[in-house]
Amino acid sequence: MGKNRLPFALSVIIIFVVLGAGVGFSGISSVVAAAEKTDVAAQTGMAASPAGGAIAFNPPAVQDAPASIRDAVMLGYNLMTDTGKYAGQYVGNKLTCSNCHFKGGMTEGGKNGGLSLVGVAATYPQYKKRQNYSVDLVTRTNDCFQRSMNGRPLPADSREMTAIITYYQWIAKGLPIYAEIPWLGVKHLKSAHKPDLAKGKQVFARKCALCHGDNGQGTPAAPPIWGNDSFNDGAGMRKRENLAAFAKGNMPKGNPDLTAEQALDVAAFVAAQPRPHFAAKPGSGAPRTTSLLSSSQLAPGAAEPRTPQVKTTPPRVPAFADRSKIPASGKEGPPAEAATLIGSWKQGKVLFDRHCQSCHGPQGTDKVPNPGSEDGTVPPLNPIDPGLANKKPSIFAANIDRIIQHGSIPDGPHPALFMPNWGDSRSLSQQEIAAIEAYVIHLNGVQRTKKE
Repeated sequence: MGKNRLPFALSVIIIFVVLGAGVGFSGISSVVAAAEKTDVAAQTGMAASPAGGAIAFNPPAVQDAPASIRDAVMLGYNLMTDTGKYAGQYVGNKLTCSNCHFKGGMTEGGKNGGLSLVGVAATYPQYKKRQNYSVDLVTRTNDCFQRSMNGRPLPADSREMTAIITYYQWIAKGLPIYAEIPWLGVKHLKSAHKPDLAKGKQVFARKCALCHGDNGQGTPAAPPIWGNDSFNDGAGMRKRENLAAFAKGNMPKGNPDLTAEQALDVAAFVAAQPRPHFAAKPGSGAPRTTSLLSSSQLAPGAAEPRTPQVKTTPPRVPAFADRSKIPASGKEGPPAEAATLIGSWKQGKVLFDRHCQSCHGPQGTDKVPNPGSEDGTVPPLNPIDPGLANKKPSIFAANIDRIIQHGSIPDGPHPALFMPNWGDSRSLSQQEIAAIEAYVIHLNGVQRTKKE
């Protein structure tokens, strides 16, 4: 590797030490590593930023993968975001890859971005100090499964590993091989501060315990960060310098506000807590078969993606939703950015099935019981309330966006179920909300394909 590429290689090695560590630390997010600007983009025809010379962040959507690899790409994404469900026999704790790699790694890193995976396929094989030789992405990914997930390695030829590698490669589409990709890497904090465990304990109680639990055991809102259900002592996030950088950039999640000193203190405190000891485990048999969207389910021009047969999830309000902060029905706030965006209804279908179907039923058709509400059921979305529907897509989107953004408590003495504030809580991005809105609009016979 050329002399000018050594700093980049080292920064990427550091981030992959942390890869998949699964800490959802309420205030932790990775910091984008500094990278020297090069003319690689110009030499390879890669799109450059307006400033010139920099590689543009423009990863392709997972559902846009060619039909020949779409199944694998979709499974790879699912493995990132719901690792225990799709690779349970290889996972030994309650973490998922997306606890560190927010949104399956489909971010630009930096503040609130976690650890990006966009472009990692263009940087491997690379030298790794742990093995003292160059390793490929199969080896690096299995490091995460054995350390961050406290589990066992995936067979190199398994369906799951093939899907993960295919996903890495798809989201690196267009990026030049061994280029200096600026959003990859973690930048350690520059501070002369000596970490103080006692102060770190105070920071944890004040900033982190609400989501991660008083004893770091995790809650429905955030993963465990120590104890038997967390990453083991061989994981990269066990290192205080990695954990501090991640915390400074991302915690509390959605509104990171830790100072460098607070991040160093709380990282030292968390790293000092008990956790499993790393011991390499042998691989286990044939991989489990999993359910995923097939090529035909997301094929261009398909009338409606079909949903795989899965167990029905009992309706429940997500843990992040605070009833006291949700407005009453009819008193929701104004529309937000998502109402102005054009979302993909096919992507919205995937998100709806994941986040909305348990309460609204398949394709929004069911009247799910809602004890304590005036109507006694959750309102169906297909067909939707005529007061929300509109033949003009932009108005239709604005009408439902108010409810999705801010949430809504239905009329009644004490409804068991209510609409979470998906936007205000930042539990979904504005583009994801726009996709769900496009799907609901589509279910009601209206198409939104362009701005009006």
